[in-house]
Amino acid sequence: MDIQLNSIPKINNVSKVSTVSRDFLDTEFEISKLKFKVKEEGKKNKSSLKYKEESLTLYYKPECPYCQKVLNFLETEDISMTLKDMSKDPSLKEELIAIGEKKQVPCLIHDGKPLYESDDIIKWLKSS
Repeated sequence: MDIQLNSIPKINNVSKVSTVSRDFLDTEFEISKLKFKVKEEGKKNKSSLKYKEESLTLYYKPECPYCQKVLNFLETEDISMTLKDMSKDPSLKEELIAIGEKKQVPCLIHDGKPLYESDDIIKWLKSS
């Protein structure tokens, strides 16, 4: 079975194609799956972090876009750590202030030291 395509742009001096075979599409799909598998296998392994995940704590608020950026990174890289949702427990505000002298989120605590700013947290996690 062939599939009609309206237009495919010219690539490397190859003319437009009006018909593509089902076998070609199946092959392309298999190649895409293989690329995805290689990408998945290339993710950072949890054990490669120089800090134990148990010693990391992230203070966050779900409505904060910067917190969401860090949380999405953690999910993408399959990094787990203690998460403290400040919107669910008001006492966490005082706890965070006691550690880092401010209530700013996201805040990653490692070795008892606070790290603020989503980009800095992600950069630190990538380098660890």
